[in-house]
Amino acid sequence: MAIKVAFTFPVAARKARSQNVSRSSLIGQNDQWSTWSILTLAATLGMASEKSPVGKALTSPVCAMLCTAVMVNSGVLPARNVALGDVQKSVAMLTSPLLLLNANLRKVLKESGTGMLTCFVLSAISVCLGGAGAFLVVSALKYELNWKLCAALIAKNVGGGLNYIAVCATLGLPGDVIASGLTIDNVVGLIYFPGISYLSKVWVGREKQMLQGSTQRAESRLNEGETRFMASELATALAFASVIVATSKLIALRTRSTASMPIATAIAVGIASLCPALIEPFRIAGEELGKVLLYIYFASAGAGGGTVASAANLLPLLGFCLIMYSIHVLVLLACIRFFKLEPKEAFLASNASIGGPATASAMAVAKGWTKHVVPAVLVGNLGNAIATFLALSIGQNVLSRL
Repeated sequence: MAIKVAFTFPVAARKARSQNVSRSSLIGQNDQWSTWSILTLAATLGMASEKSPVGKALTSPVCAMLCTAVMVNSGVLPARNVALGDVQKSVAMLTSPLLLLNANLRKVLKESGTGMLTCFVLSAISVCLGGAGAFLVVSALKYELNWKLCAALIAKNVGGGLNYIAVCATLGLPGDVIASGLTIDNVVGLIYFPGISYLSKVWVGREKQMLQGSTQRAESRLNEGETRFMASELATALAFASVIVATSKLIALRTRSTASMPIATAIAVGIASLCPALIEPFRIAGEELGKVLLYIYFASAGAGGGTVASAANLLPLLGFCLIMYSIHVLVLLACIRFFKLEPKEAFLASNASIGGPATASAMAVAKGWTKHVVPAVLVGNLGNAIATFLALSIGQNVLSRL
């Protein structure tokens, strides 16, 4: 029996897609070290662009993603890279505990209150509304749309890649559909991140200018050596994160759960909240190491977007994702206007939902919203914890009946 994909395509489009996938590249699909070298180079260029005009316009994470996207479309990296998946999983698991070393919940709740949490809940609701609305629109245009893939994309944009894969596995989606959905979503993400960065600049422009002086002073203090640390502190931070990841994997295995990342998050937040003095000696080193890893993750996300040619053969799915993202942003802007939400928190909550804690924290740092970094990471990880269950519920109870 032939496997039925999310959309029905013309035969010519299918042939073109297979030709694009099989197109040769300079770096092989299983070449781990060459892949690592490209990803680390893109991460370095992304971080270096932070103070450049391009980096300020697009944000440095997007620059890192664009570097690898160009590599894929120019034939340096393969459109489907086997080594890339292993890199993404390892980097994502290690980054979360390192970025949560300063996640003292008692301090965070005291400083941020419920604003960020409220914004994130509204952001997640807007993603769900966007997915349902896009499903109706595409179906009305007589395209055959797989509701299971829609549910998986909702999971990814409330939580992250872990939730996407979990929903796909639970609903039994075939491998080619999984790859198509992930590819198109990453392509649309390359539009979303510069867009949300621009909107935040427009809505928070005045306040950002007022904070620019204090941000520059903070950067000068960092350049004077406040972030210097010893190799032993780096090693301790890496060991701390590795132990947390290993523990979370063991707990997930024993409980037959796929939620190893939320488990790791809970452990890291618990230690940071209950024993802040324990991690203080290596906290700064861990955060800097986490920043390096998260930029490598950005680079891997850009490489996962595939080629422009392969994306062109999936235009109906591209339309679905564009509609979902558009509804999400429009609902978010309406909530800012009518519920008088703090724009900074709303845009960070949206970023945490769509991109995860890594992209949200990087946006907060790039914009100079330093007190919102940890809350953005926390709500992003909250998305990882709830997205699988939320998407499965919406898919089985709503989308399957539309």
